[in-house]
Amino acid sequence: MKTIIAVLGLISVGMAGHSQIRREVSWADYASENEAGRHVILPTHDTRFAQLKVDNPSSKSVTVHVLTFDNPGIRKQTYAVTGMVRYEHVEGKAYLEMISVFSDHEQYFSKTLESGILAPLTGSSGWRRFVLPFDLMETKDKPKSLRINVVFPGEGVVYLGPLSIVEPAASAEMMGAPGQWWSRMWAARWSGIIGGAFGSLCGILGALTGWLAARGKGRKIILGAWTVTVCVSAVSLVAGIAALIVKQPYYVYYPLLMLGFIGGVVGGSLIKTVHVTYAWAEMRKMHAKDMMGQIS
Repeated sequence: MKTIIAVLGLISVGMAGHSQIRREVSWADYASENEAGRHVILPTHDTRFAQLKVDNPSSKSVTVHVLTFDNPGIRKQTYAVTGMVRYEHVEGKAYLEMISVFSDHEQYFSKTLESGILAPLTGSSGWRRFVLPFDLMETKDKPKSLRINVVFPGEGVVYLGPLSIVEPAASAEMMGAPGQWWSRMWAARWSGIIGGAFGSLCGILGALTGWLAARGKGRKIILGAWTVTVCVSAVSLVAGIAALIVKQPYYVYYPLLMLGFIGGVVGGSLIKTVHVTYAWAEMRKMHAKDMMGQIS
């Protein structure tokens, strides 16, 4: 046990060497604040730091608030709450959660639901490091508070060691996952925007298609636009499958697969319909010319 804790301590020191620690928390300072579902365990011979024991004896889903960092003093673009965790007999996938609260009441969530140091808490485990990261991107506002929760889907016991707020030198360091194609924060901010923009463009193109195709106009432009849509969707679908194969996280492969599948199905089905509509429009034109010829 002592060896494991020493190794984890060295890891934490190594991380601190590349990061600035803004705030540290020892659970010994909260020993008088025990309440249902959470209890401070003071240092012992085996574990020489105070722990917070968070317990859910029920099979029901429970969120236990453990700590709020008021005025965390964030100065840089990227920051994280990091520490050590162990757990016992956790049903399903429990996770740690950080809610970054801003002055305009906007809230952003960071959760340990990925892999590595961002992995969920399931079953039982000895002490390991975790990180709850956030990237402000272009946002100039800084969080006014950070709320830390433990979320249980069912029964389980979670133990938290000392916590620290750190500001890493780079986003990749903060994420602790250099092989990821993009960060979860980037996905949270941009996946919806990109998907919404793509859907809106498809909707506008669909309306334009209905108006022009019925009149037999803009055939090359409309068919070309839908062909490009299908090609972009195919690339997205292939990229999503590749991301799944190389075990990229959910927030990487899922948007790619959804964009590729929906765009491919909609675009592919409409191309055939557009061909038929233009063919009917051409037949109507030819029929009209024949009628005019017979009248004259």
